[in-house]
Amino acid sequence: MRIRSSTCPCRPPLYMPPVPMAAAGEVPPSASSSLFASARLLAGLDFGCSAGGSDGGASAFRRVLPHHRDVMAPPDLPPDAAVPMPCAPSPDLQQPQHRPSGGEEVLLHEVAAQVLLVALRRARANELFRTLPAGDQAAILDEAWPQLFLLQAAHWPLDVLLLMGHVAASVALGAELQSSVRQIQQAIAQCKALALDPIERTLLETILLCRKDCQRELCASGQVECLLEQSHLALQQYMRHTRPHSPARFGQALLVLPALRAVPHAALHELFLLRRQRLFA
Repeated sequence: MRIRSSTCPCRPPLYMPPVPMAAAGEVPPSASSSLFASARLLAGLDFGCSAGGSDGGASAFRRVLPHHRDVMAPPDLPPDAAVPMPCAPSPDLQQPQHRPSGGEEVLLHEVAAQVLLVALRRARANELFRTLPAGDQAAILDEAWPQLFLLQAAHWPLDVLLLMGHVAASVALGAELQSSVRQIQQAIAQCKALALDPIERTLLETILLCRKDCQRELCASGQVECLLEQSHLALQQYMRHTRPHSPARFGQALLVLPALRAVPHAALHELFLLRRQRLFA
């Protein structure tokens, strides 16, 4: 009697395509006021940061060896020889591996660089801000990037506040920098507490970008003031339309602006290593 032997072919390595960049929140289906026109244009400008991955390439099947003594024994030993068993792992290896304190600090710097990059991209893609001359845009971004950075950090998928807390607890900071860290944490916490939707967030960014108090003289200062008034009015009417039972929401959103502007630029440079040459390269 002949026995046919068959082998199961190995499955090829699995491949998972990168996850596409997700779009931001959807725009409400109806908005009758003409002031929502710019808001609808700006609603889709949420640059998310999604990270795709691929499988490790391992096969889905594992080869199982038969439980014969002659297979388990080393080739240079007789079949009846005892197979030495591996020794128990060292107690040091059984302990969980912890990230060193410097690793969390490096992670914070990398996350901050990504947050700043996305914040500047959103500003450059802002439909109202793009109508200003290029020189005015550069002058405004040179002074408004800290507020944009903090607002973006409040909406980052990773909890920046938690990461900052770990780093601040493990790194020796001076009294002045500790005070700045508390200001940063309070500003980010206020932004997170608002739970802004994509349109509210974009209009608030437009208000931050329409600065009339730039140190450099703007060529289109009148246009900046006009855009600022339009953004205030659009945000107020949008919040009144979408949240009629929260009349104080517009005032709460405006109260976030002084908290964002109170954070000193030098503290962001020192804590997150956000170098000036990186900003507009």
